[in-house]
Amino acid sequence: MKHALFDPKLDVQKAFGGVQVVVTGDFCQLPPVRPFQHCMECGKELIEGYHRGEPSYSCPNPRHPVWRDEDKWAFASDAWDECNFVHVNLKTIHRQNDLKFIRILNKCRIGEALTESDKRILMDHPFNVHHATKLFATRDEVARVNRQHFEKLKSEKYTYWARDTFEWQQKIHPTLGWKARRKAVGPKGEEPLQALDDHRFDQYVELKKGMLVVLLTNLSLSDGLCNGSQGIVCGFKSYDKDKLHNYPGERAVFKQREVKSYIEGPGAGQPLWPVVKFHNGVTRVIYADCSINELGDDKPYSLLSRTQIPLAPAWAMTIHKSQSLTLERVIVDLSKTFEVGQVYVALSRATGLEGLKVEGDVAGLETGLGGNKRVQEFLRGHFGSLTE
Repeated sequence: MKHALFDPKLDVQKAFGGVQVVVTGDFCQLPPVRPFQHCMECGKELIEGYHRGEPSYSCPNPRHPVWRDEDKWAFASDAWDECNFVHVNLKTIHRQNDLKFIRILNKCRIGEALTESDKRILMDHPFNVHHATKLFATRDEVARVNRQHFEKLKSEKYTYWARDTFEWQQKIHPTLGWKARRKAVGPKGEEPLQALDDHRFDQYVELKKGMLVVLLTNLSLSDGLCNGSQGIVCGFKSYDKDKLHNYPGERAVFKQREVKSYIEGPGAGQPLWPVVKFHNGVTRVIYADCSINELGDDKPYSLLSRTQIPLAPAWAMTIHKSQSLTLERVIVDLSKTFEVGQVYVALSRATGLEGLKVEGDVAGLETGLGGNKRVQEFLRGHFGSLTE
């Protein structure tokens, strides 16, 4: 933006070209996953090593920067300092309304020690977790539980491979070619893109009637169907190519084209949409969703997209994957928590104590409370005490 809004009258260009910038986020949640996977200069895989005893990440090209692990925080960047932000601490809670539960969550968030009373409340209280999602710290635990429940269902299985596309504007964005690399799995010619390995939609989804699922997009807020809504697959509906689902927004034509190619291509198997009855009583046909990333500095942008049924198995899920979800019923397993912020993120997915069950050793509640130490220093430096 400095380049686009360059002012020759200034010796030093203003941050973001002088445009007003508003940034939001919660540094107390989980740290970025693999923030230094690729070089920001050329896109090549970075090499993990150590610099002065601390983790570091370097490009095969020695002329490109070496990144330290602590550089992953946005507030550690030069650009953040240039902006000279006014920092605002948002305090209104929307997911929970139980003041007792909110107080305990805030302690987990900022690193204040939990009292014995707090621990008893979390570990031993009345709850309803029928058809609840179970959160684990590791992917192996999640895969095991989901596979066990899935195989118990005797209904027919339907498999949906994602449709991944990369429309590369090669002349404008020559360094983005690596985004087109595909994996050695999936339908011939439509294998998943490596660049979408961490996408919120899975590269393939297996569904059966009677399966517990979670919605991975905001489908209809007026009907209470949001990112994290849980329900049961109650059937499947035939795809009608003459009645394409309407997709709003600037990329509507692109999305409709991708969805049509998705359901008629080799990845979807039989052309059927799943029908889900959600815990709030709403029943809805779940169409494929096309998620698009615009890449590059200049128009026309290169487009990286994944089209997939926005559902995931909901018997179990990793705490990392649950981040941003609101779960009405959730069981949290603390036995293998390892990352700072993990306990806070897991517990705060619940809307209240009545829909939360905590399993494992009570000592697991103390794992990584308060998040990263640099984050705590940053927050206290700008807001002072966080307990008020």
